[in-house]
Amino acid sequence: MQRARIKGSFVIAAAAFIAVGWAGGIPVDRAESGPPTASPTGTGWISGTVLDEDGKPFPNAEIQVFREKPKGQWSAKSDAKGNFGVRGVPPGKASVVIRAKGRIRVTKEVLVPATGVVGADAKLLPGVRFAGVIKDTRDAVIGGVKVLAFRQTEISGGGFSFSSGSFGGSGDSKADGTFEVDGLAPGERFTLRLVHPHYLPVDLPGLSAEAGGGHDHLDAILEDAAWVTGTVVDKAGKPVQGVKVSGPKDPYTMQSSFFGFIFVSMWLGSDEKNVSDAQGKFVIGCLDEVETRLSAEGPNHFPNSVLVTPTTGKETKGVSLVLEVATAAIDGVVVDGDGKPVPKASVSASSDGDNVADAVTADDQGKFRLTRIKAKKPVWLTSTADGYANGGTKDVPLESKTARIEMKRLGKLTLEVLGPDGKRMPQVIVRILTEGNQRGGGVSHHDQTKGPIEMWLPLGSIDVMVSAKGCAEKKVGAYDVEPGQKVEGGQVTLEKGEAKEAPDEPEEPEEPDNEPDDGN
Repeated sequence: MQRARIKGSFVIAAAAFIAVGWAGGIPVDRAESGPPTASPTGTGWISGTVLDEDGKPFPNAEIQVFREKPKGQWSAKSDAKGNFGVRGVPPGKASVVIRAKGRIRVTKEVLVPATGVVGADAKLLPGVRFAGVIKDTRDAVIGGVKVLAFRQTEISGGGFSFSSGSFGGSGDSKADGTFEVDGLAPGERFTLRLVHPHYLPVDLPGLSAEAGGGHDHLDAILEDAAWVTGTVVDKAGKPVQGVKVSGPKDPYTMQSSFFGFIFVSMWLGSDEKNVSDAQGKFVIGCLDEVETRLSAEGPNHFPNSVLVTPTTGKETKGVSLVLEVATAAIDGVVVDGDGKPVPKASVSASSDGDNVADAVTADDQGKFRLTRIKAKKPVWLTSTADGYANGGTKDVPLESKTARIEMKRLGKLTLEVLGPDGKRMPQVIVRILTEGNQRGGGVSHHDQTKGPIEMWLPLGSIDVMVSAKGCAEKKVGAYDVEPGQKVEGGQVTLEKGEAKEAPDEPEEPEEPDNEPDDGN
């Protein structure tokens, strides 16, 4: 039985965080009244003003500055006028995080000057906050519980059903069992998922997600689970680091359903403990007391698994997973139809539909080398490159030194689409009809603000159709595209009308850089 109680709700008011400033481990000065003008130490300032949703000054907002190289952290608070200043930050890239209780956190990436000021203004909008206490069935508090917040959307009607979600944020329970997930962007409803390896995961669904709202007293009770600890080693008994060990369920994934079919739509996070450390050790929890198969697969090792029967409320120790190192390699070259090298092609290997090696990039002579191939029989090699149809060759023996992948150049279309007024249309939809796919396919969006369309075309017999907002679709022409062929579409003038709705979902609009677009 899984239980959760909501004691009450509240409307969040902005409140001060207590901030301690550090500069490479040394406390730094607090914010002064008004933006600073220069740094007396010769390094730049980060300065800004924090406002609320009405444009009024937001006092006591917490400001944190993070640097990776050199690594450091600095803190400040906004004053009564919403102003803040952070000094002592070395010149270079820095991240500025601005937040306050009940407000959506703002992150700014800035370039700190050697002298002078860089701005980092922010507006803190009302967010959603959840807080509460987590206990076990014996009424003992639980620390270290990962609290994951995600929006759950349910749509149904007329025999149609769909559920999905998006990740919102996370937090951890403290030693006294209390937790807080703050600054979530508002939405319809939130679900909190509580995960700890020693307990069964619990979802708290249907939580209000209105701006400025949330719940202040969420009490959750977690039931005991089983957990397993062990070591990943190679055949020589040496520990293997970086191997993910997984069980039948991953509590860090959220499942979505469509017409009754369930599929994993997103990952909410990960548990670093189920990845083997430098000593090969791992921990995997949230398990039921049933015979369970644990699987492990390293980046350079063949997968393996082991059966265990854990006990609820107890640790099963000493489980060993032995992995075999993958040592096979393949050398080869990627060429076009004329035998010329295809530089910078991406090459991968697969067997029985599974990827068995990390993809590599061919050099300027089209040469490549695949290593650590996790297969014991010939593999299928595939290659991709801009301006080429995908290439492939099957039954390539392991340790081959002369593998060869041939790729055909795509065709290239140049086209200018005009509107009824004779002017170039800024946004155009191109639809490619291929043999056997006369209903539509290859839908792409193009921006003509910098010039006519240039895009790649698939090989073979195709029809090219164009349309735009407020204009009916029009056929540009029918073509038998040969490898490397340049197709001049000329100028096409559209007429007013309704654009034909493409049966395939259009791709995202391209950036207006007028670069060739793969028409496949």
